Formats: sequence, C-alpha cells, structure tokens
Amino acid sequence: MKLVTLCGLPRSGSTLLGNVLGQHPDITIEMDSCLADILTNISEHSEKVYSETQHTMKEMKDLYYTFMRSGIVGWISKLCDTEVYLDKDRSWAVDFDLLFNLVPNTKVIFLVRDLRGIVSSLEKLETKERVMSPSTNALYGFEDREEYHSADMMDERIKRYLQQDMMYTPLFALKEALDCERDYLRNFKFVTYEDFMENPRKILEEIYKFVGVKSFDNDLDNITQDHFHDASYAPWGNHTIQPKLSPKKETYKFPLIKRKSQLKMLSDYSWFYQYFYPTIYREALRR
Repeated sequence: MKLVTLCGLPRSGSTLLGNVLGQHPDITIEMDSCLADILTNISEHSEKVYSETQHTMKEMKDLYYTFMRSGIVGWISKLCDTEVYLDKDRSWAVDFDLLFNLVPNTKVIFLVRDLRGIVSSLEKLETKERVMSPSTNALYGFEDREEYHSADMMDERIKRYLQQDMMYTPLFALKEALDCERDYLRNFKFVTYEDFMENPRKILEEIYKFVGVKSFDNDLDNITQDHFHDASYAPWGNHTIQPKLSPKKETYKFPLIKRKSQLKMLSDYSWFYQYFYPTIYREALRR
C-alpha cells in the first residue's frame, strides 16, 4: 500500500483534483483528513515529555517513531482497501521532515498557482460574494487608526492574505525545501493550477504514472464531490466544485488587483515565480 499526500496552496484546485483522482479504482482518497494534524500534535507532545522521561533521546525517538508509524498503518488500513491511499490536507506542509522520517517512500502531490490568481480568488470571495461583515481586522493590521493614511490599502490586503497561515505555511515549507535542496523533493510532483485547468487529462496521466497506478479514463463530465465542511474556513473557504471539468486556458488577467500591486507581488515573491512561472515572471517585469 502506498501513502500519497495531496497538499499545496489554497484556491489551487486541490479539492477538485482530489475528487477527480478519487474516481480511479486503485485509489482511496480521504478528503480534508486530520491525520497530518494528529502526527504534528504527537510530535509537539514529545517536546513536553523529553525533560521528564527516564529514556534516552535515542530511545524516545525510536518509541515515538514506532508509535506514529503504527498509527499511520492502522489509520490507512481502516480506510483503504486499494493500492494507493491518498490523504488530502494542507497540514502536511507543516512538517515535511517528520513525514519523510516516518514514511520515506511517501509521495507528495503539491499544487501551486500564480499568487495573483489566489489573491484574486480571495478578493472575489471577500468583496463580491461575501454575506458576512467585512474582514477588516484580518486584512488591515493597523495598530493605530491613523496608520491607513500612509498605506496602500490594496498592498496591505495582499500582504495580509499572504501572511495568513493558509498561505504562509505552504509557501514557507516550499521555499525551505527548495533552498535547502531537501532530498525528499524527488518524491514531489508539482502541479500548477493553470496546467491542470488547461490540460486536465495530461496532468492526470502524469499523476497516475507518478503514484504508480495504471492509466484511467476519468469521467470529467460527472465529478461527484465527496462530503466536505468548509464553513469553518469562512469567508475564504468555499470548496464547492463544478461537476464538469472543461479544459480552459488561463488569461493571467487579474482585474481585481491593480497592476502596481501585481508587480510588487512578482518582485516580493520572485523566488516563487522564477521557479514555477519563469516565462510569466520575465514577461511581466519586461512590460
């Protein structure tokens, strides 16, 4: 049985991709799983007892690893009777080192998206589809009510979006893995949202090859969404997917973000764009 995790940036198609991959007869998918959180909590618990235990550090490490590995096996065996178990949750990005120390042959499908597209999606949910009160405190972290006079309000909103845990955690984990050239990167399959939207069957074929299952002709006209609970992520957690996936080419036009702010994003996150969107990065800064 193979463990595959599905994670990445928010608003990047992981919910859609997960439900599509769930059509494959050799894949069992757990959507919005809590397994990653459980392992992280156990790891944090070890810090509390190290100073009180009578075991050596090596013994404690072996005990905790054995405990967590047994938990992973038990968890998967209760849910999965197929060749591949796919666990979808962004929390895997909290500690990739721990994941690969526990299960070295784990494979990770990591979704990314042009950050301008993510922010545009969040802006749409916040300004055009919101029913609750404005997220003023979350989007404007001013300590003094006079600070807004000298701030660019759009830049401030973008900065706060990107500092939210939903964005900061996977971006930090991604940069650390790339900069430190972690060995486990060879077990990663990076999928850009734009490529998946433009040519879903090609990306699906690449994923099936990556995880080691046979090719499969997905029914992209009848995608059934697994049960989900996204109200806890309001106002930016709308995870409702369309039942039909029709290929479409991204325009890379983001009318909800002014050009000056887009250029600032490209500059501030140049490492991200140079790695995943080098052509777009060069062309955007040339204009």
